[in-house]
Amino acid sequence: MPQEICLINMNLHPEVCVKVQGDILPNPQKFQIDLGKDKFNLSLHFNPRFYQNAIVCNSFIDGQWGEEQQEDTFPFKGGTTTEISIIFDGSKFLIKLPGGYQFTFPNRQNLEDLDYLSVNGDFNVKRVDFD
Repeated sequence: MPQEICLINMNLHPEVCVKVQGDILPNPQKFQIDLGKDKFNLSLHFNPRFYQNAIVCNSFIDGQWGEEQQEDTFPFKGGTTTEISIIFDGSKFLIKLPGGYQFTFPNRQNLEDLDYLSVNGDFNVKRVDFD
């Protein structure tokens, strides 16, 4: 059964690394990791879509979606355990995936710190670390 977590009032400053470890459910459709100010202002919406074999990233500002950025590298598989690392440096997010693949996504809101983290979808969270 999918599990959702939501953390608020985190006050994470630039140079923080958020590591999310968990199990991808068998026969998944998608899951997402959201970081930002609140659920209506997401600087990073990280969304692996198994039905497309693609990772879609976006921002959600004042209730409006931005332009999608799609990554064609797809290292995820249903029924496995995985870890995603996201490093926030103030101007962008560096996303590190299994197998050594990494890419960046801009901080379109120019947030100075992150207050909100949500993980949901076909993913059971085992651990969240902040380095």
